[in-house]
Amino acid sequence: MVHDVQLDNNGDIPIRTAYITGPDLVRQRIKIRLNTWRGEWFLDQRLGLPFLEWKQQKPPDVNVIRALIQREIRTTPGVVGVANLEVSLVQGRIEITGRITVEDVTLDLSAEISGPQGNSQPVMVLFS
Repeated sequence: MVHDVQLDNNGDIPIRTAYITGPDLVRQRIKIRLNTWRGEWFLDQRLGLPFLEWKQQKPPDVNVIRALIQREIRTTPGVVGVANLEVSLVQGRIEITGRITVEDVTLDLSAEISGPQGNSQPVMVLFS
């Protein structure tokens, strides 16, 4: 059985560690992938989503954004399928909804990417 350390709400390893498996592990993996900027990981700068490129486009291409987000989710270990993935732009935010099948469990996906404020990174709220 595959397991990993459960991260806290900020994505940090908590003082008291707990382990997660199954759908919770897949949910955490998806959150990490959707929160990774392209070029952020020094070992492979091709990984991640191009948040800065999306912010510079006027207007951003929703079809390209949907395709990249869907690829990130589909290639996450443990994900069997993605259905009804919808991506929309609402006042500088990217809203994502859909259903993810993990082994024999279906998870509802609801995520929001808020644009960076000042020099900060975009904020991702996942599975709210």
